[in-house]
Amino acid sequence: MIVWLSKSESKSDSREPAVSRTPQQIFETYLYAGAMTRNADALAETFAADGVFEAPLMPAGATFPRRLVGRDAIRSAMAAYYE
Repeated sequence: MIVWLSKSESKSDSREPAVSRTPQQIFETYLYAGAMTRNADALAETFAADGVFEAPLMPAGATFPRRLVGRDAIRSAMAAYYE
């Protein structure tokens, strides 16, 4: 995965790739944000803007969401769930 810095984040005018996190680091961030701190903003930031959160084993009508599409949907639904 390559993450590009915007001009405001970059020290030069050319687009430079940023050092990305390893899959292990992303997973650890996800676990910490969700299970440990219940921080919906931090959890949503572990997903791409169009990322998909799925919990297919949750029964229909459960409080925990089964499928969320997009970082904003993940953020708002998980914030509501964490309350």
